[in-house]
Amino acid sequence: MFGTYEARAYPRLTVIGGGLRTSGLSVEECNEPVGISLAERGEALRKPWRLVGLGFRLVGAWLRLRRRARSIPPPDIVVVGHLGIADVPLARRLWPTATIVLDHLFPVEEVSANRGLGARSLRRLVARLDRATVGAADVVVVDTDENLALLPEAAQSRSVVVPVGATDEWFQPAPEGGSGPLRVVVFGLHGAQEGAPVVGAAMERCADEGIEFTMIARAEDRGVTASASAETAVTWLDWVEAEELPRIVATHDVALGIFGCKDRAKRVIPAKVFQAAAAGCVILTSRTDPQVRTLGDAAEYVTCGDAEALSDALIALARDPSRVIELRRRSHELAAGHFTPAAVVQPLVRALLQIDAGG
Repeated sequence: MFGTYEARAYPRLTVIGGGLRTSGLSVEECNEPVGISLAERGEALRKPWRLVGLGFRLVGAWLRLRRRARSIPPPDIVVVGHLGIADVPLARRLWPTATIVLDHLFPVEEVSANRGLGARSLRRLVARLDRATVGAADVVVVDTDENLALLPEAAQSRSVVVPVGATDEWFQPAPEGGSGPLRVVVFGLHGAQEGAPVVGAAMERCADEGIEFTMIARAEDRGVTASASAETAVTWLDWVEAEELPRIVATHDVALGIFGCKDRAKRVIPAKVFQAAAAGCVILTSRTDPQVRTLGDAAEYVTCGDAEALSDALIALARDPSRVIELRRRSHELAAGHFTPAAVVQPLVRALLQIDAGG
């Protein structure tokens, strides 16, 4: 496992690494987080002169990676972490005969375009880097069939779909039937792209239903959530340590997924959906092809962007405790069977075995 990825912010590679270990592979980690948040990357695209400072930080991380790479045996397979647009060339230079696997959750250029970041010429440069990185990898890992279809045709034949899944700590004991008001949690990315205004408007419509909401979001993200009325029971948590988050989420009945209507929102299944299912929550999210295909009847769905439909679904759950208990059981069982690291990584294991057999 190699690169400048941020495992705490993006646990995707922890899931992949854990699954590979469970499948019998010897896995070592060569990771030097560069410490550049998505917000900082976005700011650099708006103000290109900031790229110089970020570039120095990236070079520093690369130098540390090179030193660490010399201390481990030469690997047969190198899995480069999410946002590894700049790490694949370094991996190829360090280990020219190794099989390079790129975890490619989304193109950086797409995010910058969706958020209106950077000049068009700069975004074109990022797009070329995206394509070059995908082209340099031996195996490209994506999270849904819809994202696979976006890859260049030449890359699709050497790509595999590996669902995001959840790390081991998310798999809490099976939920038990509870009493009291419906408890709803929102966590993970919580911006306009994820449908935060829809969630806020739905919360306001639920003000008289006695539903209790917990919103785990950074203070700067609150502005995109419509203001709920004073009668709505909302607990705001600016930050929860990663080690504590699974336990807190598991104390809730319902977890909200994604409700944005942009193309990317319709192609992905957020990590929080897998995590909340593992914690034994009812999953309430938008009706998109990848989510319905993956979750089936273990979740509740509403139309994206529809705050009224979301509030109606929450109210219906609040008035039907037996339905809540049944959906919690279904989501927990689905996660235990299909969302563990060992389960989600199997397509990648099969692809690597085919490469080994062919070599």
